[in-house]
Amino acid sequence: MRIVPRWYVALFGLLYCLYPVALGLMMQQEEFSLYTRASLLLYSAAIVPTVLFYKAVKLPMLQAAFNLMVAAFIPILMLPQLLAEHIGDYSTWFVGGIASLMGATAFRGRRIMASIGAALLIIQVVAWGGPGSIAKVGVFGVIMFLLAGILINIGLERTMKQTEEFEKESLATAAETAALTAARDEHKSRINAALIQVLPLLQQVSVAKKTLTEQQRLQARHLEAALRDDIRGHNLLSATMKAAVTEARQRGIEVLLLDDGGLDDVDQADRERVLALAADAVRSAKAGQVTVRSPKSAEFKVSVLATRSGTARPDIWLKFS
Repeated sequence: MRIVPRWYVALFGLLYCLYPVALGLMMQQEEFSLYTRASLLLYSAAIVPTVLFYKAVKLPMLQAAFNLMVAAFIPILMLPQLLAEHIGDYSTWFVGGIASLMGATAFRGRRIMASIGAALLIIQVVAWGGPGSIAKVGVFGVIMFLLAGILINIGLERTMKQTEEFEKESLATAAETAALTAARDEHKSRINAALIQVLPLLQQVSVAKKTLTEQQRLQARHLEAALRDDIRGHNLLSATMKAAVTEARQRGIEVLLLDDGGLDDVDQADRERVLALAADAVRSAKAGQVTVRSPKSAEFKVSVLATRSGTARPDIWLKFS
């Protein structure tokens, strides 16, 4: 699909809006040439920047106010110079000009000011030529230009809003995809690092011709637990938590780290604070099993549960927000 350059459309629109200027020059008469020239100058000073200037779609308020002033002032200059027989000829060129100006003003987002300008023009024309001038001078054209500008502006605003929403959704999707990719890569990196730690022990087991010693078994259990932590712990694996878990396991306590996504949207500082409190709770456990969990969509961020077989109540049951 070919995209028409903006300058091309603006230039074509300007040429169309300058058509009333050509009519005004053709119909210029000596007895009121000064008023005609002043009106042409005002109209040109308003329509050219309105169509060609300003990068943003919405017209600056100062320019819109100037356009409104032009729409109100040109009929004051021109109408008293015209006789009733001029109704229907090109002497009323300024009506079409102001219609184009107000249509362009509405198109560029100043719909209220454009409507006021069009209303002032219509009132002055009817006051000059009577109700019969409505059809002959081009009042219906003023209304049509105004409505066209308003409707196109409304459609343009809706399109721009939908485009912005689509871009936001695209950015959110891209960010979510990037986050998932980063999380997956980090997860793989953690598993690879854990496997590198386990590999030497696995090699010892594969070549050993006798059962493992108690120390090797203990080392294997610790490595297996560390591997499980890397797979299921994720956001719970801060340096403080790792140290507390290692100390607890060396005391014979079984520790489970279960990250269910409760820390995914927590900033780094708040996460470190919560995990430091949870690590202190892990250190306070004396025996049994300790489960550290970060549930998704819970009222708290991390919980620590310490239990022992043979006891009905947990030794530790804390929730940190």
